[in-house]
Amino acid sequence: MIKKHFNKKKKLPVGVTYDYCKFTESHGAEILHYDSVAHMVDTTKENATNRKYLKRPDDDDWTWGTEFKGFDETYNALRNGECSQKTLKHIEEYRNVLLNMDGINDIMKRAETFKRRRKFSDSGSELDIDRVLSGDPEHWQSMTRGKKQNVIRLGVNFSVTCGHTEKQLNKLGALTTVAVDMLQRCGLAVEVVGLCVAHDVTRDSLCEKMEQGFTCLLKSSQEKLDVSRIACIGIPGLYRSFGFTTWSNYLEGEPSSGLGYGYTTSKECKELLNIKHLLEVKWVKNGGEKAFLTELLISVTQKQLLEN
Repeated sequence: MIKKHFNKKKKLPVGVTYDYCKFTESHGAEILHYDSVAHMVDTTKENATNRKYLKRPDDDDWTWGTEFKGFDETYNALRNGECSQKTLKHIEEYRNVLLNMDGINDIMKRAETFKRRRKFSDSGSELDIDRVLSGDPEHWQSMTRGKKQNVIRLGVNFSVTCGHTEKQLNKLGALTTVAVDMLQRCGLAVEVVGLCVAHDVTRDSLCEKMEQGFTCLLKSSQEKLDVSRIACIGIPGLYRSFGFTTWSNYLEGEPSSGLGYGYTTSKECKELLNIKHLLEVKWVKNGGEKAFLTELLISVTQKQLLEN
């Protein structure tokens, strides 16, 4: 529950909105909102005054990764909706292994079965023998879609601590893409929001504990799955160059040492952003991928199946 909203002092680029609020006297949030990844990288490139993270050397693999070297290659990839070849390979691996596992495959089959329902009328595509023999005039049956599905809003936080590798970022982008594909196969409309949110990124006097960062829309519920637009979160420079630059230029207060902490996103912050299902880098470590997909699928389909 939000206790109070506040106005930001720092000027933001055109089209950027924000939430700046307190949940309690000691806990608050400051989240900027961009229309897309392209909107974020464009406005950061054109408007940021503190540009030290954009000027990292091209051979700095921690910042840029090993596929898109330096600012220009990374900017063009993000602006044009590209993703790394390594992420595409992880997507293929996840699809081949995770989606064919018994637990996940069984849930998807049940979702596919129950999202369609049988309808009887005096015309249709197939006879129901029992109704014909009983003299029921509505003896034709057809399969129809159930009630309109609610939109599933899936969040993915690509803000990670310094020890995480390019491979883990690639896997995060891949797992997000496979999760969206899985949900859409179940007949669900999916919206995907990218988060770059951490704790105490700046020394802001609003609250002792602050969750800060930005969001950008990766996919609307009406759009078809565009793999590269979602999987681009696996490009390290999105976070470690453009993300850091956005934080240091537009968040209130002076940047803290190390740009904050990678604690889990709080319940209050998720409610603020209207995100119930959040994918974080912890799910691509120690074989957590199947656990995440299973938990996600059970959570979103049980309610949907009961409504149909």
